[in-house]
Amino acid sequence: GTYRNFYDRPAGERVAHMIDPRTGRPTEHLLVSASVIQPDCATADALATALHVLGPEDGPALARREGLAALFMVAQSDGTLRRVATDAWESP
Repeated sequence: GTYRNFYDRPAGERVAHMIDPRTGRPTEHLLVSASVIQPDCATADALATALHVLGPEDGPALARREGLAALFMVAQSDGTLRRVATDAWESP
């Protein structure tokens, strides 16, 4: 997730460590974490990274469409986090 791996620019802008291959630039959305349950760590990590890059709308949508057990944490403007889970996450 980007809640731990980021850097701050001098102007106070937070820059994520994840690069969106569609733009070649760091992600710029409010999704801070994506977790995926899979039988092996490599697959879980690859899927979580891909879903994270897709963002808070497209990541969960793809996870639901593919039946993945996934959990997303989305930053809110008031500083809290919103939890978004797929049905497969809620009942593995």
